[in-house]
Amino acid sequence: MQYFLIAIGALLLLTVFIGIILILGGILIWPLFNLLAYLKVLIFPSEIRKKYGSKISGQNSNFFDQEITTENKNEMVELNNEINSINKILSSETNTVNNSIQKLSIELSNLGNLTKNKDGSISQRSDAGKKGYQISESIRKGKNKIRILESIAHSKIYSANNSIKDIKNKPWRAWKIWLTRHGRYLGNRDSLLFMLIGFPVFFFILSNFNLLELRFPTFENITEIYIYIVFVAPLSMSSSLFLGSQGVYVDIFKNDIFSLLISYDQALNLHNSYNKIMTLYNWVILTLPMPISTIVVYLFSKSLNTSKGKNIEPKFHE
Repeated sequence: MQYFLIAIGALLLLTVFIGIILILGGILIWPLFNLLAYLKVLIFPSEIRKKYGSKISGQNSNFFDQEITTENKNEMVELNNEINSINKILSSETNTVNNSIQKLSIELSNLGNLTKNKDGSISQRSDAGKKGYQISESIRKGKNKIRILESIAHSKIYSANNSIKDIKNKPWRAWKIWLTRHGRYLGNRDSLLFMLIGFPVFFFILSNFNLLELRFPTFENITEIYIYIVFVAPLSMSSSLFLGSQGVYVDIFKNDIFSLLISYDQALNLHNSYNKIMTLYNWVILTLPMPISTIVVYLFSKSLNTSKGKNIEPKFHE
């Protein structure tokens, strides 16, 4: 039981540590991911965005009509001709069968009143009955033939019409793909512009309104405090908690991976200068506003540009 509780405790500790690392990573790396996502679509745009770009002013629902090529137009002409041909053949064949049915119906009528069985069929006890039965069977087969001809023709016409609708909807499908990429691209662009302006403004507000209650707040030390509270202190604390390290703010930055971002000496210097102001309040004040604001800007920009893109939606053919 004791070993089980220890295992559960270790698992929870590991989960907390991984969670902290993921949160830290998300907070620190999200601007980089946002930048890389934007640069990727800027330098290597998709075929649809390369073709239609991101400027839609002055455009209308015909903007995507170029998706229908000359080959597509010729194909639609052929399909319409095929439909007309099917209808003509159907009309000719059904007329032939109907004429035959009419002649048979007159011939049956000339036989007079024929005795019928309980099931409604013509009795074949007399010569006239036998002949009438044969005629009625021929009429029935003729009507069945018409139904079969109509079914085959309608199936071919349905398929041809679907092919035509598929071609006519090419502009709408291209617009749908473009719209999604359009919103994401401009959302990323605007959120990056916001970060470019927002971080200096954010640090300026922190230093001028002294939200961290510092003795001598400046833009420079707010920047250093941001690096310390958002990255150095939480990462060092979580490492110490999990590894039981005595050199809390030393060992983790001796690791090659973390020293690429901040050197051991820099981390130690930041700790000695700002460890007393590492509180949950200060962490929240420094860490959360910019990511939340940037996400809001991204979502707003994406929604706005997506709505604008809907103004040039091509007709969807049902």
